[in-house]
Amino acid sequence: MRCLVLLTSVILSATALAQSNAVPTLRTDVRLTTVDVIVTDKKGVPVHGLKADDFSVRENKQPQAIRNFEEHAGNAPTTYDRPRPGVFTNATVARGGANNVLLIDFLNTPPELQAFMRDQLAKFVISQPAGAHTAIFTMNSSVHLLQDFTTDPEILKMALKHMGTKFSAFTGQIQTGPDMQMQAMEGLYEGSTAALQAQIGQVMQSLSDFTAKEQAFLQRNQALLTMSCLRDVARYLSGVPGRKNVMWLSTSFPVYIQQDPESNGKPFQVNEVLDAEMRQTKNALASSQIALYPVDPSGTPVPPSFQVSNDSSSTSLAAQQRMYGSSSFTPQNKAADNALFQRHSSMNELADATGGKAFYNGNDIAGALRDAQADGSQFYTLTYTPPLNAKPGQFRNVEINVQGKGLRVRYRKGYYTSEATTNGLADLNSKKTSFSMQAMAPQSSEVLFQLEVSKPSGETNAAKIIGAPIFEALPHGMYQLNALVDFSTLQFSPDADGKMHGVVDVATVIYDKNGKVLDSRSDRATLALDDARYQAMLKSGMRYHQVVALPDKGDGYVRVAVHDAMTDKLGTVQVSMSSVRESAAKTKQ
Repeated sequence: MRCLVLLTSVILSATALAQSNAVPTLRTDVRLTTVDVIVTDKKGVPVHGLKADDFSVRENKQPQAIRNFEEHAGNAPTTYDRPRPGVFTNATVARGGANNVLLIDFLNTPPELQAFMRDQLAKFVISQPAGAHTAIFTMNSSVHLLQDFTTDPEILKMALKHMGTKFSAFTGQIQTGPDMQMQAMEGLYEGSTAALQAQIGQVMQSLSDFTAKEQAFLQRNQALLTMSCLRDVARYLSGVPGRKNVMWLSTSFPVYIQQDPESNGKPFQVNEVLDAEMRQTKNALASSQIALYPVDPSGTPVPPSFQVSNDSSSTSLAAQQRMYGSSSFTPQNKAADNALFQRHSSMNELADATGGKAFYNGNDIAGALRDAQADGSQFYTLTYTPPLNAKPGQFRNVEINVQGKGLRVRYRKGYYTSEATTNGLADLNSKKTSFSMQAMAPQSSEVLFQLEVSKPSGETNAAKIIGAPIFEALPHGMYQLNALVDFSTLQFSPDADGKMHGVVDVATVIYDKNGKVLDSRSDRATLALDDARYQAMLKSGMRYHQVVALPDKGDGYVRVAVHDAMTDKLGTVQVSMSSVRESAAKTKQ
């Protein structure tokens, strides 16, 4: 964070940051649409050295002027200098390049694949290029941050080592082969009369149809939970600036749920397309500037009929067709092929929508991850002002072309405009903010600020001390959190009164060591600044003070968020209780 001149800063106390019903009567929305573009030649080799004039952008077929242009050539991302001891800031997050995220999907990856997957992950993290910022998330019934962004491969390897094997409520339940009941009935079929065979055949078909419905129900719930988790990942990463390459290790999930088309019964009775949910997921990922790189850890697929574990003893095609409820010439493999095609289709669809790339049908998982990381580190970033006639919730098609023979481009193909908010202001209690305020979420750095700890000077209103009611019966101390906000990362808009208007929220939350909320406070400041005060704050920053009470022993966390309600941008800084106590002691000395 660049040096801010403190002497001319405008100090906003907790009292001044009070709730207010006054809002700016005019809002100038200058949000930019950001698109990351990967350009390769015919052989797939990245193309460097292109200029802004080489690109053309259209949104809903309307030409758009490129406002900002930047090339990222695979170099290590730039970072801000580390602050002095006792000062905590969110300005150390990687900026100017891509951030890498390993998303390990236990929801869709069976336990028997996980040991090999962990070995491949360990090989990948150790071979990362210097300076690469990487975080690790896991997902099962929910999303969990296993390791925040770091450039140290040993830290990543240690996190993976303690990850262990996880079980899903879905993997192993959906079977593609006949169960014991179906095989037993087939045994009865072979030795029965023609009349009895007809009856047994009808029962077998009914059982096959019931199994198909059951599988479709499980697949639907599995797909819905998977997409919900992916949207949560997008919310977690929304405050991290720049491109995020999310390498999603998963056998994926079907978006198009359907029975075998060659079924002898009712092949279309369980068909469903989860189009609306998929659209929401693609938009959430693309809006957070996430490029999804699905990697299938199951390796090269082996047809069920060739597997050692195959226990189907019948070689009769007619018997196989009855047991699998299919008229296919390869009934044993048909269901597996159909499921694999559906899963890989969803992987390709998500990757294509976000500008990423899918990897499957290979056993070199570490190599696929390296290819994904290299692919996502060499790109061009274009920004433009979207048309003013865009309606809230409307899909906007994006088309980008580049001059040059045989060049290929990959980017997100569009986005949905944000829904209208009350008075044009984003709510502090939005899903984005609530996810970013969880104790184990990555620090957001769309709004930059630093936090310095000191002992309070003078008396403080007890009613405004966060944590005082919680730790009143315990030995505790008072600590003042002094936030200094980089004013240039906030958006202010001119109004008819000639002043610059903005709305800023500040929230402070105290957690225990397990991430449970103990106490919190949020305040909103509606500001109207004349030109002199506005320019002074651009130079000096905005200051905010909050007193917290913390126990003398034990650990937990304090997280402070600064939220720009005009743009819904967010900055968060989290400090452990022990660090607060140590910093205050050093400041006092």
